[in-house]
Amino acid sequence: MVMDKFSTVKDYFNTDGLNPLLSQLKNIARWNEYLAAYLPEEKNMAQHCQLVRYENQELFAVTDSPHWVMRFRFHIPELIKKFRTHEEFHELKNIQCKAKPLVVKNILQKNRRTEISEESASFLKEILEKLKK
Repeated sequence: MVMDKFSTVKDYFNTDGLNPLLSQLKNIARWNEYLAAYLPEEKNMAQHCQLVRYENQELFAVTDSPHWVMRFRFHIPELIKKFRTHEEFHELKNIQCKAKPLVVKNILQKNRRTEISEESASFLKEILEKLKK
């Protein structure tokens, strides 16, 4: 088992292999705190929009529907000004926004049981019985 090398779960997550990932996750969480503070509170816009990446002087945001993409885009010029006040975004040039449905919905759909025919069920039972012997 992988955990055998580590005395605690904390040790496991502090390995060099995971530190860059955890650091990036902390950055993204911080960026989204900024975003929530900068977006207008109209209809809880921050609940529908989140930042996911910063690359080549560009922030990338996703929303849970095209409706929120449109609303978000109206705020991009002001958001760029506000994000530039932070040292890490001093050279920010653009914010892109795309719609991406929530992943949770897709996971729930994938975990649904698939029904099989009685013939297939019977065949699987036969194989199971043979394996038990």
